[in-house]
Amino acid sequence: MPTLHFSLTQSLRSLARAPGFVVASCLTLSLGLAAALAAFGPAWDILGRPFDFRDSERIVTVSAEGPEGSTFIRPMKGSDFWTLRRELKATESLGACRDAFPEADLPEGKAPVRIALVTDGFFSTMGIPLLLGRDVEPGESRLGADRTVILEHRFWMRRYGGDPAVLGRTLNLDGVPHAIVGVLAPQRRKPWFLGDMVAFKPLAFEPGGRIPGGGVCWVFGRLSQGGRLAGLQSELDRVAPSLGPTRPAGDRSWGLKARGLVAQWRAQEAPALALTLAAGGLVLLLACANAAHLLLARNLARMREWGIRTALGSGLLGMGSIILTEAALLVLASLGLAVPLLAGLRAAGLLDLPPLGRVLNLPALIAALILALAGISALPMRWATRTDPALALQEGGTSTATRRSRRLRGGMAIFQVALAMALLCGAGMALRALERLRRTDLGYAYKDLAVACLRSDRGMDEALQRQLVREAEAIPGVKAAALSSSWPLVDQGNGEDLLPEGGSGTLHADYHRTGGGNLATLGLALLAGRDLEAGDQDACMVSRSFAERAWPGADPLGRRVSLPGGGRPPLTVVGVVGEARMSRLARAPVPALYAPIAKDLPGFPGLYLRTRLSTGALGGPLASILTRLDPSIRIQSINRLENLASREYEQPRLLSRQALVAAVLATVLAGVGLAGTLAETAARRRRDWGIRMALGAGPWHLVRHVLGDLARILAPGLALGMGLAWGLGRVLQYQFPGTDPADPAMLGGAAVLLALAGFAAGTLPALQVLGIRPAESLRAE
Repeated sequence: MPTLHFSLTQSLRSLARAPGFVVASCLTLSLGLAAALAAFGPAWDILGRPFDFRDSERIVTVSAEGPEGSTFIRPMKGSDFWTLRRELKATESLGACRDAFPEADLPEGKAPVRIALVTDGFFSTMGIPLLLGRDVEPGESRLGADRTVILEHRFWMRRYGGDPAVLGRTLNLDGVPHAIVGVLAPQRRKPWFLGDMVAFKPLAFEPGGRIPGGGVCWVFGRLSQGGRLAGLQSELDRVAPSLGPTRPAGDRSWGLKARGLVAQWRAQEAPALALTLAAGGLVLLLACANAAHLLLARNLARMREWGIRTALGSGLLGMGSIILTEAALLVLASLGLAVPLLAGLRAAGLLDLPPLGRVLNLPALIAALILALAGISALPMRWATRTDPALALQEGGTSTATRRSRRLRGGMAIFQVALAMALLCGAGMALRALERLRRTDLGYAYKDLAVACLRSDRGMDEALQRQLVREAEAIPGVKAAALSSSWPLVDQGNGEDLLPEGGSGTLHADYHRTGGGNLATLGLALLAGRDLEAGDQDACMVSRSFAERAWPGADPLGRRVSLPGGGRPPLTVVGVVGEARMSRLARAPVPALYAPIAKDLPGFPGLYLRTRLSTGALGGPLASILTRLDPSIRIQSINRLENLASREYEQPRLLSRQALVAAVLATVLAGVGLAGTLAETAARRRRDWGIRMALGAGPWHLVRHVLGDLARILAPGLALGMGLAWGLGRVLQYQFPGTDPADPAMLGGAAVLLALAGFAAGTLPALQVLGIRPAESLRAE
């Protein structure tokens, strides 16, 4: 058995005598490794260890949940949080937070900022380290306690220049000084509840555990050492009947759900990464198939050597070690080319990647290197260890190919065509899904529409609502304005179980409270009846799908709908409107009910503005109106719906671009592989074709042989590729709903493109055939 040092020395000498083979193999493999690392690195960074929290797998979310389930975290009342903190034994600690939007005194002047209000020990519960200072202490959660604040790291660097003497200084929030008692350590990535927060202050509770203004909070916990999520869920099921909204005995329409924070993050992020991982892995396999073909062709020239080794008893370890060593050297050299290639593409803005140090993480490197090494060496090793010694020695060391080696190389060429076909179809599906998303009909005129998201802790009575709408409509450039309890294109979970009288049972539908003029401001189509008017209290409008499901085949006007919870009178349907996507572009419209806005509107109302003005031009006049009418009402944000819609395109656009780049690389690699296979076949048959031409065969007759070889590769490759494309399309359906994995136009278009690429790859072998001279060919043999 040769030593590692001997195998390494022999392989280096052997590769040094074949510089062309080394250069071609390394260039091909570097493309595949770059594609794989660009996919594997960010995927591990996002999914493997997403947060720099201590024992992040033990962190759980506790969500209030209705019967329809939820893919997001719902907040709960402060009193419910305190009950859970007392009752739960499966958690080591429990914390809660909510956001707020005070005005901060900054060097450039007063400006609204987003902060988080957190309970005592919150950062200890979450395992978030502090760079300076301390966590929130228990006594700071009482109303009237000392005002303290903990700074977010980036805000500390930007506002205070990273000064470590910041502790003890003050930050004015809403004109009130808050003592700075801590600074968070920097984080690679922050979950949604930390988001763009600039600071954290104690969450104060009223007697009884209520949050001032009737607010709610998000609840998080840390499982006890050795604790299990199932045990926590059992405790929540036991406690849930005594919490939440008032409901009849035995009513199970409200409950509590525990989820692992990291598991929930992975479940949300994994579908978006599936296409990237598949594309990167397939491009690497294509590159490996090309390099394996080159390595196999190189081994054919060493048949006499392999025959002698086999005859002398060298087995898999003896012969395989040389192939493995050569393959490992090629892979490492290719990695040295792939890293600067990634850095250059990232610097040029062609790849949207995190810092290179996070891309080249150890798990991603190990996965890419193992796949590359296995991909390049598996078939050559299998061929070498099954070489017939008698045949190899009988051939006298020539490079005449056996039938088995030809099948192997033909199979690799078919495999490359199949992978390229799958990636081309995947890219086409992603591009069509992006175009379908762009053409999505929201059901209302979202262009020239802005929404101001407001914060109103004290509520807005009817007089204030009417005055706000009137003054907003008086802003120059604003054509119409209306208030609503919902924000468009934000998944808020507005679902309610409603009871249509005379229907077949409860109907789960989105429940929106809207003011007069909302229909005209949104541009939502009125299909029957009338819009809600000022003074309407017991009227409502329903969407067409609501009417069809609640009262199939009947006129919905004049029918009544009962609301959950009791104590509220039924609403009479006065209008039917079209379907509207109020949540997400990719989410299909759901049945909806539009009720009059509450007399006293608390929480986070949205003010719709029909205007072409920019958000900057709207901010000043609208802030002045709110300051004059009620200084306690704050603007959290102002967005144009075109911008909100375009944000929903960002991830599909990025995935489509990555898929397209991978498909182009795959097509190029498949073309190169085809050209190599056909050229090698033409070179091997050169003597045979010389004899044929000497006997009178014309050159075009031989070109047909080349095209026949090409067809025998393309036909099964395209057929196998269609099967792979169907499987990839099934994966894409999770990211792009409505994707058709068996779209004949897509499959046909990809097949035509690959056929054209294949015929282009066959040009060089065909030209070689046309240049054959029988006498020279026979003399060379």
